Amino acid sequence: MYWSSRIKSVIEVANLDGTKRRIFVPNAGLATDLTIDLTTHRLYWIDSKTSKISYATMDAEGFTKTIIDSGNPNAGITLQGLTIYKDHIYWYDSSQHVIEKANKANGLERSIVLSNVQNVTNLMVIHDDPKENEVSNPCQIDNGGCPELCLFNGKQATCKCSSHHDLQDGGSQCLPPTEFLLFGQKNKMSRLLTNAQDDVPDLVLPIQGARDIRSLSYDSLTKTIYWIDYGSNRSQKISINFAYDNGTTVKRNRILAVEENEGQPYAIVIDDFHRLLFWNDEKTNVINILNLDDEHYNNIGQLLTSDQDTPRALAIHTPKSRIFWVNSNGPKIESSQMDGNSRKILIESDLQIPTDLCVDAKDDLIFWTDIGSHRLERSDLDGSSRQVLVSNGIKEPLTLITVQDDYVYWAVRKTAIISRVNKFNGDNIEVIKSNVHHLSSLVSVQVLKSTPNPCSALECSHMCLLDDKGEPYCTCPVDSNLVIQEDSVTCGEPPKCNEDQFTCDKNARPLKCIPMNWRCDGIVECKKTKADEIGCNQCDSHGFRCLNSLNTLNVQCVNTSQICDGVNDCSDFSDEQDCCLKGFFECTVTKKCIEEGKKCDGVIDCEDSSDESSLTCESLEYPLVQDSKNWGIGFGVFFAIGIIGCTLGLIYYMR
Repeated sequence: MYWSSRIKSVIEVANLDGTKRRIFVPNAGLATDLTIDLTTHRLYWIDSKTSKISYATMDAEGFTKTIIDSGNPNAGITLQGLTIYKDHIYWYDSSQHVIEKANKANGLERSIVLSNVQNVTNLMVIHDDPKENEVSNPCQIDNGGCPELCLFNGKQATCKCSSHHDLQDGGSQCLPPTEFLLFGQKNKMSRLLTNAQDDVPDLVLPIQGARDIRSLSYDSLTKTIYWIDYGSNRSQKISINFAYDNGTTVKRNRILAVEENEGQPYAIVIDDFHRLLFWNDEKTNVINILNLDDEHYNNIGQLLTSDQDTPRALAIHTPKSRIFWVNSNGPKIESSQMDGNSRKILIESDLQIPTDLCVDAKDDLIFWTDIGSHRLERSDLDGSSRQVLVSNGIKEPLTLITVQDDYVYWAVRKTAIISRVNKFNGDNIEVIKSNVHHLSSLVSVQVLKSTPNPCSALECSHMCLLDDKGEPYCTCPVDSNLVIQEDSVTCGEPPKCNEDQFTCDKNARPLKCIPMNWRCDGIVECKKTKADEIGCNQCDSHGFRCLNSLNTLNVQCVNTSQICDGVNDCSDFSDEQDCCLKGFFECTVTKKCIEEGKKCDGVIDCEDSSDESSLTCESLEYPLVQDSKNWGIGFGVFFAIGIIGCTLGLIYYMR
């Protein structure tokens, strides 16, 4: 096949399957209206700038000849609609409004075929001359038995596939690639094979209607591309559209359209396994969820409805049912389950202006670009093991990133370059595609294997996710104010307990309600959530909560009559603290109160003996003689000691 490039002013040639591409005519001018003469093996074309008709021999490349020359190098586009029949070449001259012909070999015998013809753009000769179809072509019958392309070189036919497709099953079918990069450029989308073995590593997909692509994603199950389109101008609505990657569309290929003053869709990402589409809005700062299997694409819920959230770049980890995003309010990188539960902050230190991120589900890694620090970094899914892969060059605001196999790829719009680096150690930085102008999106595609989806049997009304064991379960978006009903598949309004009851878990089915007076009674009735004892700071009006249970679920309460009774009802003596009034002494350990006069009287009144300890009594001048009572006691003790001494002396003398 042959084609012209008006930008390069050349005519190129390649095999019909796109391989062995090369320049056929290097100085072809503004070549248009290419046509081939099979009998003489010549390629004819019109130079629309000079209004010349020339040909090049296909058997001896490099030989060209001009056969029609208008003689006016600035004639403009006057000759068009080129075709050949037998010994003549035919064309239309718009300056004269005539169809002409001339000898195809030398341009002689020029004559007018038809006059007063207006606005002709193309010419075609239709005939049934058997001499023009003498060659028997095996590709004419049942396409030569080929699934896509049947190529005949004059001797034999060969089956080929279109670019990026491989011939499989003994030549019976052509299979598309299972791994590739998909990137958007203004109004077109292209597929790039990073490990292409042929001469066509990238090609433009035959998708029509795109005007201003901002973000795109791929559904490998249905081979469908979804993209955000800002339209040809801001007066048009911003929309989310889709089309099959072979260029075909369906009757309704627009999911939604919003006025710019109502919303501004920013990023889109698809979980083709769980059949979910996530898109965020930089005006409303929410993450919306759509069901891909819903023919109406109704919104089934939202994530992150807080005024403190500004989600931008999105990424998903399908096996773990988690979504990741850049929150520019911080900034920070966050994650949650796809229904919004189990939200976590992963990265919040040493971030300046993170712009894009991607997730590697194969090796459980996160990658992001930061145009503030000019770095490309990675970490584990929990934010640990952080590592810088590219330390410079990430400066352009529109910097895109994706990961595939052992490489992380990034694209910078300003430089129009797609590069890659080893995702584990940052080695082997290399450019894989240049001159990629107007870049707007870059994603990695890995086609899902046709394995049974456990979710298909549940028929969830909103969302189906897989737990840690791979078991499916139905759930509702966390901010939808809906909960799973008793049928375990339907999202609906949450049931309510009575006003005199406490709700243990609003998501539990069946709903568990307990009497309100069981709340904060020191006994856990909500076995799963322990919600009835969470946030309890005091016992009821007739009780005292021991200090050792203030921050625990095992509440210990004592009756107010037990406070300051000298008995350790709380294991930490907290019921006996700060109990002694003026004129009383507080025992050091037991916190028991005794009359001040009983301190240092020689009689132990505190179980811990603190009322008669040296620390307590050493400051007293006469610790054992304080009043008449104590004098009597002291004299008695002294008298008893004297008698005992005399008795012992007498016994010793009599011996």
